[in-house]
Amino acid sequence: MTIDPKFIGKPYPSVTYQVSQEKIKEFVKATKGEIEKYSENIPLTFPVVYASNLLEQVLYDPELKLNLGKLVHGDMEFTYHKPAKAGDYITSYAWIDNIFSKKGHDFVIFKVDSKDANDELVCTQSSSFIVRGGNDTDFSFTEKLAMSLAGTASKLNFFPTEISALELDPEYKRVSDSEFKMKVYIDKYMPQKYAGASGDFNAIHLDSDLGKSVGLGSNILHGMATMALAANLGLHYFDQDSIKAFKARFSKPVKPGDELSFTLVKESDDTLVFLAKNQDGAYVIDKGSLSL
Repeated sequence: MTIDPKFIGKPYPSVTYQVSQEKIKEFVKATKGEIEKYSENIPLTFPVVYASNLLEQVLYDPELKLNLGKLVHGDMEFTYHKPAKAGDYITSYAWIDNIFSKKGHDFVIFKVDSKDANDELVCTQSSSFIVRGGNDTDFSFTEKLAMSLAGTASKLNFFPTEISALELDPEYKRVSDSEFKMKVYIDKYMPQKYAGASGDFNAIHLDSDLGKSVGLGSNILHGMATMALAANLGLHYFDQDSIKAFKARFSKPVKPGDELSFTLVKESDDTLVFLAKNQDGAYVIDKGSLSL
């Protein structure tokens, strides 16, 4: 069933979020970043935390009735207007920008504007979500149960909070003045750790049986976690204050146990392009860029 385009333009109630140094640290650890880089700045993909409540409103919207078991993240783009730091109060406003069908899949384009206490724009986010094979009319019993269990487990802090340093540390390599590489292992706890840090508890990331039932083979890592890893490579070599925009297209789900290889190339004075592959050579991000 195609999602009704009458919901294009639908706004969601704004949310206000205070950035804390503790939350920044949790997010950096969950995304295998270098904590010493964030005494002042926030991670490039941290704005998803501002919008986590808004994302939840969309994903669980009783009017849209999105089938979360079939939903994946297609594209993501951030535009940075002003730096945000620990202690800031950020208010975010969200709406559905577009709904359409293409090649048997349903697409929902979701946008967020985040402003500081002075009502100045801090960051703009644009997300595309794909419901593979078209949307169903309601959640299945398995999905409802999995979502309930995932939410309960997260609140009880059931998931381990520490894993070995070998699994945490990416391997960085400078190939030349314009090419940079990184390898990183996706441990089995990363989806749970990222869910807690970001606020995205979609069961497809947490329940392996649900992932198998919808043809993915297992639970999958959040696309935004993969994008955060790409940001780590960029910020290992380049100054965050110079980055004006960050975007990525997710071409294949990432699973626990995958080893990802990222390549970043300085294409021009104002553009860094990147790609990411898994251990089988399949692209998991086939198009990405950082604008300077």
